Amino acid sequence: MDHTGCLAFEQVHVHDVYDQIAEHFSATRYKQWPQVLKYLQSLPFGSIGIDLGCGNGKNIYVTKNSFTIGTDRCVSLLRHAQAGSRTVSGDLVCACMLSTILRQCSMDFALSIATIHHLASRERRLEALSEISRVLRTGGTALVFVWAFDNQDATKSSVLAIMLIIEICDHRRNRNNDQLEYSDGGCASEVCKPAYCRYYHLFKEGELEQLIACIPSLVIRLTGRDAGNWFAIIEKVEFK
Repeated sequence: MDHTGCLAFEQVHVHDVYDQIAEHFSATRYKQWPQVLKYLQSLPFGSIGIDLGCGNGKNIYVTKNSFTIGTDRCVSLLRHAQAGSRTVSGDLVCACMLSTILRQCSMDFALSIATIHHLASRERRLEALSEISRVLRTGGTALVFVWAFDNQDATKSSVLAIMLIIEICDHRRNRNNDQLEYSDGGCASEVCKPAYCRYYHLFKEGELEQLIACIPSLVIRLTGRDAGNWFAIIEKVEFK
């Protein structure tokens, strides 16, 4: 798939889908994954960073020790992030993770939590890592999460190649009242519509490390598995 094809594919199978499911998605994403929480709490006081693909902002407002700029393509999710801002410092920008328009070498840290796997080609996934490197100062770090190929949550849904079919229940009646409920990743009622195709590239073991190794200014400090995902903590180093 060429660049133009990737853009069109991602528009239909990523951006348009999130616009449709933003309310439900935000309601089901409220708890930080353990490694994300650990990383954020380890940041030095006064750190300034960026969350690339922040969604509803659940990872922005974790700690008062840092200031985080949250970026996302989905305006509806950014509205949810804005509503949840409360008292912790942060800011929100509608921007693509491949082109944040931030000044280079300006960030102490970066987050890319479950976002790079939505990019439809290896070249675009490399572009995302290059953008992380561009905005980080030398010595700055980033935490990157991608969905693992053998993710148990993925196997519960319908996976065809690397396309994950997410079914959102249009309505499900509670036995006691007419309260609307939703199901993510499966059908809980007989009448389930519509079905949204949300694209994921599912990463095999070692694939994330191989991708990072292609960016000379980034070095891996820690890798592991958390919540059905592969993660890596990377650091920007001087490269001439």
